[in-house]
Amino acid sequence: MRLVAALAKLLGQTYPEPVGIARSRPEGYVPPMPRPEGIESYAGQWVAVAHGKVIAAADTSQELAKAMRALGSEADDAAMQFVRPPVAGYIIGVG
Repeated sequence: MRLVAALAKLLGQTYPEPVGIARSRPEGYVPPMPRPEGIESYAGQWVAVAHGKVIAAADTSQELAKAMRALGSEADDAAMQFVRPPVAGYIIGVG
């Protein structure tokens, strides 16, 4: 990895500092997002969560990205996540 970074620097192809989430949040800290109540009703779907509530839902991540784009600035602080369906299972131990 150091070789790749050194070569990129030599060629002038480096990322500006900082990169990723740190660029949009100068403090470098992203607070945890609370789990919205009733999110279980979206089982099997992708949801966008912002400010403690679901602001959009879709069957695929691509559809959700389009819906978030349509929301404009309302979706700026949203996080996308897949809501897993509940699993009812049993663990049986022998021995």
